Order: sequence, then C-alpha cells, then structure tokens
Amino acid sequence: MTQNETEAALRQSESRYRSLFEDSASALWEEDFSEVREYVAGLRRSGISNLRAYFIDHPDEVRHCAKLVKVLDVNKAVLDVHKARNKQELMGALGDILLDDAFDIFREEIVALDSGRLQFESETRLKTLAGNERDVIVRLNIPPGYKDSWARVFVCMTDITERKQMETQLREREEEYRTLLRSIPDVIFVFDKDDFHSQYYTSDKSITGSSLNELLGKHVRDVLPPDAAKSYTNIAKEVRSTGNTRTFDYQLEIRDKKYWFSSNLSLHEDGESVVAVVRNITDRRRAEDALYNSEVRYRTLIENIPIGVYRSSPGPPGCFLMTNDALRSMLGYESEEDIMEIDLEDIYLNTGDREVLSKSLMDRGSLIGYEIPLKHRNGTTILASVTARVTHDESGEVAYFDGTIEDVTVRKETEDSLRKTEAITRSMFNAIPDLKLRISREGTFLDFAQPRDPKNSEATLNLVGKSVSEFMPEEAVQNTMDSVVNALETGEIQVFEYDVPMGDGKHHFESRVVPSGEDEVLAIVRDITLQKRAEEGLRASLEEKELLLREIHHRVNNNLQVVSSLLYLQSEKLQDREGLEIFRESQNRVKSMSLVHEKLYQSTNLAEIDFGAYVRSLISGLYGSFGVDSNRIVSEIEVSDISLGIEFATPCGLVITELVTNALKHAFPNDGTGVIRVILKTLDEHEFELEVSDNGVGVPENIDIESVETLGLQMVRILVQDQLEGTIELDRSAGTRFMIKFADHERMEVSL
Repeated sequence: MTQNETEAALRQSESRYRSLFEDSASALWEEDFSEVREYVAGLRRSGISNLRAYFIDHPDEVRHCAKLVKVLDVNKAVLDVHKARNKQELMGALGDILLDDAFDIFREEIVALDSGRLQFESETRLKTLAGNERDVIVRLNIPPGYKDSWARVFVCMTDITERKQMETQLREREEEYRTLLRSIPDVIFVFDKDDFHSQYYTSDKSITGSSLNELLGKHVRDVLPPDAAKSYTNIAKEVRSTGNTRTFDYQLEIRDKKYWFSSNLSLHEDGESVVAVVRNITDRRRAEDALYNSEVRYRTLIENIPIGVYRSSPGPPGCFLMTNDALRSMLGYESEEDIMEIDLEDIYLNTGDREVLSKSLMDRGSLIGYEIPLKHRNGTTILASVTARVTHDESGEVAYFDGTIEDVTVRKETEDSLRKTEAITRSMFNAIPDLKLRISREGTFLDFAQPRDPKNSEATLNLVGKSVSEFMPEEAVQNTMDSVVNALETGEIQVFEYDVPMGDGKHHFESRVVPSGEDEVLAIVRDITLQKRAEEGLRASLEEKELLLREIHHRVNNNLQVVSSLLYLQSEKLQDREGLEIFRESQNRVKSMSLVHEKLYQSTNLAEIDFGAYVRSLISGLYGSFGVDSNRIVSEIEVSDISLGIEFATPCGLVITELVTNALKHAFPNDGTGVIRVILKTLDEHEFELEVSDNGVGVPENIDIESVETLGLQMVRILVQDQLEGTIELDRSAGTRFMIKFADHERMEVSL
C-alpha cells in the first residue's frame, strides 16, 4: 500500500469512528479513569484489602474519586440529554454532574474495575446542566490496551426516564398500560417464582422465532441458551432479594441468523415474580461493534505503521498533541511525555523551517511529500517527507495539524546509489560485444542493442516491431519461442545454439534467454564460430593423442608379454624347483603389469580401468599359472564399481599378485581346501581399503611384516608404503588377512 493509500485508509477509519461516535442514538462518554486507578492503587498499597467496605465507611472518598474522572469526549446524544450548547460544558470532572444516589453506583464501578472486570452496567440517576434529574442505564467498558491504566473508558448511557415514568403510570392505570404494552416493539415476559413463563405482552415473534403462546408454562432454561439462562437465574435471584432492576444482554440464533437482545429484569408487584422487558438490540450492538472495531483498527494502525503519525498545535512555536511509537523512535524520544515537552521548532534543522511549513500548510490546507531536514535528539540529521492537513474546529478556527512524517534518508541514499549502480550496469551492459534483444512473449522484438563493431553485419538492422520469424533462420525460430516460454514460466536461463550460412562460411551462434519482465525476455546472441572451430581442432587433436596413447599401451603390453614369454622359456631349462618358482613368480608379476596396459588399451577411458574386471582376470591367470583347482580353493572377489588409474592399478595388481601367490603356495598344504578373498571398497570419496585374506593355516607368528626377509612380502610392504603411500595391517585371528588403506591425493586436491 502506498503512502497516500495508507493516509486515505487512516482518514476513512477515523471518519467512520467519529461518525459512529457522534451520530449514535445512545449517549456516549469517553472518560479517563487513570487518576482514579492511581488513587485506588495507593489505597491498596496502604493496606486496604476490602475496597467496597472502605468506600461505604468513607463516602467522601467516593466523591473524591468522582472528581478525578476526566470527561474526554461526548457525542451529540449527551448534549441532547443535558441540553448543553457544546461539549466544553461537559468536559469537567464527572463528580460535578452526579447526584447523591449515583455515587453508590460509581462506587460499584470502581470496585468492578479494580477486580479486573472490563465491563460494568447499572442503573442510576444523573443531573443535567439544566438541573433536571434523569434515570439512566450506565454501561461502562474498557477497550483493549487500557485494562491496567484505565486511561480510556467508554460509557454508554441509556435514558430510561420516560420508561420509569411510564411504569408509574401503568401501575395507576393497569388496563390502559397493558394495551399500550401490546403496541410497543418490546416483549415483556413475567416469570413466576420458579422461573416459569406465566404471562407475556406484545406479539413480536422475532424474540424467539416462534409463537409466544408456546412459551407459556415453559422454564427459562427451555427457551434461552445455557449461558443466557444462567445469567437470568443469577440476576433474577438478585432482583428478588434486592428489588433492584438489572439488565443483561444475550444472543439467540433464529433461523440461522444471530440476534442480540437486552433483557431488563425488575421485581413484580407480587414480590416474587420477575418482569423481563426484552428488546431487540441487534442493530445497536452491530453499531457498537462497528464503532469499537473502527477504533481498534484505527489505534492499531496508528501504533503499528512504520511511519511517524502526529497531531500538533499550529503554534508558534507549536507542540505535539499526539505521536505514535514510530515517530518517537525516529526522533529519538522514548516516551510520549518527553516529546510533548519540546517546542516543534526545536526538531527543525534550519531556523524558520517550521514557520515556512506552517504558512504553506495554512495557505494550501494540506501538504503531500514535503521534504525537509529534521534533527534527531542526538544531533544527527534526518531527511523527512511530511504530509499534513489542517483541521478546523466548529467555529472555523484552526484546531490542529494532523500528519505523517517518514524518514526518507536511507531511501534517498539508496536512490542515489541505485542511479550510480544503474549507470555502471548500463555501461557494462553496453560494453558486452553481443547482440542484445528484448523479445515479447508473442515473439516480437521490443528493442535491441547491436555490437559496436562497424564490421558486424547486424549493425544496420532495424528489428523493433518485427517478429522472430522475420529475422532468425527457420531452424532457430522454434528454439527461440520455446526458450521465451520456458524462461517466463520457470524464471531460469535458457541456452541454445544454431547455425547461419554467411558469406565466409557457416557461422555458429549461442543464444541465452533470461526473463526481464512479466511478459518479455532478454536474449543475448553471441557469435561462437571461432570458439566452435577451436573446439573442433582441439577434439581432433585429442583423438590423435588418444590413438597414440592406445598404441603406447598396446606396445607396452606386447613388450611385457615378450618378457613374460622369455621368462617362461628360460624357466623350461631349469631343473631346480626353487629357481623354477622364482621364474614363475617373476612371470606372474610381469603378467600383472602387462594386464594393466591391456585393460587400458581395451578401455574407452584411457585414464582409468575397471578394477573389478582386472582383478578377476589377474586371479584367473594366477590359478592357471599354479595349476590350482578352483573348486578346491575358491576365489571370492568383491570389488565395488571402482575405476583406478595406472599409478594405482599397477601397484595394487602387484600387491594382489604377491598375496594371492603366497596364499596359493602356503595357506592350504596337503591339497587342503579353502577360500581366498579379494575385497576393494571405498571408505569415502577419495580413500580406499584393499583386503586380501584366506582361511588357511595362517602366517607364522614369528613373521613381522615390517622386517620380513622374503622377497614377495618385502615387495608388498614397499609397494604399499612407497607407491600407494598407504598402510598395511596383518590379522592372524582367523587364517590370514591383509588390510591395506590408501588414498587418491590427486583427486582429493581437485575436489578441494
């Protein structure tokens, strides 16, 4: 909501509230009981616990409290009751217009408020300014926010003088009175001593929604809702015991609509029955609720809007009559009392600004968005936007100024910064050497900015008002329109490429489409021909290098196969068993390395191999080399979906070769059976764990992996510590289990 709309809403709320207050048919008083509150609190602090008994024993204290009540405002109905010429005649202390009998009711009002009640109702008499005495029903109500201070009390007085006089006349002329009662809109019920309906007067069915004859003989509980019936029972008991008249309001739902009724209970002449005068007060309650809600909304709005609201006297020098929290915070004052004490001229930065503003306001009647520097309490400067209007009293004289003050210091600074940022952004935008296009949802060019290069063929284009299909090649039109729709619906950038045949050959373009409004997008079109050609050249170069690398792996594999074959041929000439095993193990080691290059040569990814397939091929070769029956010694291979580069695959393959060879040779003597397991798994994204184990006879206790003298285990330790930069552990608890942990540090550094 804009500032003007907020002010209009405030004025409308205040106008509705004042209209309801001033034009209400009921006599409405707005009173201040705050000094009474302080006085009663003092009595409590002095040790008085029973306030009612104290006031009964000290009637002068009640009169003193009445003098402390200030009448803040009254409506026209109050002026009519008192025959007053204007409100000022009634703005004195409440005690000046109360009769002696009324002080007892006033005493009960104070006791009720002190007990925490927010509403009180009673019947009393008052004296008008003309000296006449009037019977009234007083309804006292404390609005939200004033429960503790009593600074705002609304009093509604219903003049029942005529009704009292009528009751006297009815007693004198009962038959005539009965006839009269049947003609008035109120319904009068008579309840016997047991609270059963015994009589009624009038035929208004809106009270109950059914024939009143049906109510005769029924108990009050059978007619009224539970809460209303309970209220009646308690009040009727009090009426019978005291003889006083009491009134209570209740609500009924009749034909799916809710109605409010006011029931005035009085004692029948027989001293036992109760007479209930019931009036439909739905319209009045709605008006009261509307008045209350209007006032609550008005006060809530005033206190919660983040803009300073004030009322001030015309001056000079002028002072604040009312301020809200936002204004006090803006100017650095903690309480309304503090800000009320200052002269308005003191908050203006420049001497005479207050006088200039007041004169301009008086001449025009109102000001909107008048910017002027003000002083914070701490001496800093605030740039304020003032909106104000003049309010006149009934005589036409200027009564006060109402207005708002908004701190626009930050906004002004932001606007300046935004202008600078916008200029920088515009400069940067213009510096982009691409074609910029604003395109509507329908595919019409709204605006464009062409590259500054005079050699660019787009420089002479005039696209505004044309459609996408008139400018872009056919194959790019649908992509463009799809990108426009997707960008507007998702809010995300859309990127696509297209080709355009040109004089020097085919050109490649990239279009980036981003939403720039509710129904339009910004498309940045870039010529990426050189980039595409460079990518194609790079791709061709990579393919050449890949072919070369495959050839290298193939040649290395062939060379290692030759070495393996030479070792095999040489071993054929050996008769020494120990020497033969040495040659065989050397041959297996060469095969392990050769197999890595073979897998890399066959792999689509020349950087890494599928380690699971590699391990299965490796162990199958070892079983064949040693002539081991795979049914006697079962191999179990568990390798996750892991790919390793040559720098890890080669040492891991050699480690597995040595450990599996060792198990095949020593773990299952005398043709024993068992299982050899090879497990490789990832511990996290960059760390691996290799486990080679068997359930054979186990490694002797005197073998220490750190000081072992056998060549195979020495190679394992060196490969793990130097090549893999990992750790190795030996577990002898169930057969033999080697656990090796290592990390791919290069991958770790890349991810960091």
